[in-house]
Amino acid sequence: MVELEEEMLAAADELRFEYAAQLRDELRELRRDLRELHASEAPIAPALSGGEPGPDS
Repeated sequence: MVELEEEMLAAADELRFEYAAQLRDELRELRRDLRELHASEAPIAPALSGGEPGPDS
C-alpha cells in the first residue's frame, strides 16, 4: 500500500490527476477490505486467548 501511495503522489506531482485519482480509489478499496477482514477476525480472538469457550470446549 505504501508503494501505491507513493505512486499516487508522484502521479499528482506530474499532473496526472486522473491516474492519481484511480490509485486513490484503489487505496480506499484496499483499506476498506483490510478493515473488513480485520473486523471479521476480531470475534475469534477471545476464544483463542482463553476468553469465551469455543465450539470445541
